[in-house]
Amino acid sequence: MLQLYKEEPISISFLKSDRQLQLEFCNVKMNLNPCQFKLFNQYLIRLQKGLDSDTKSVQINLVKDCLNIEISLKDFLQLCNGVETALINKFGYKPKIQN
Repeated sequence: MLQLYKEEPISISFLKSDRQLQLEFCNVKMNLNPCQFKLFNQYLIRLQKGLDSDTKSVQINLVKDCLNIEISLKDFLQLCNGVETALINKFGYKPKIQN
């Protein structure tokens, strides 16, 4: 297992044996293949667009388990940063500059 990102409460690891990424946050553990991980990043980017100065927490909907998670803005931004950092370091992802 290769640790790609670890800042409490977010942990992202690459499982070499399964070629999957393990993402842990808010007592949720997900194993995603690289394609799913990139789609999860795009989902987080869409959620970021809805943030404003009054936002205190963010609702994340995980379809597989019909799970709704409410996390603090700080933890959400840390999750976004961790996912993007893992994509950059492991897959050479180049983030788009938002207008």
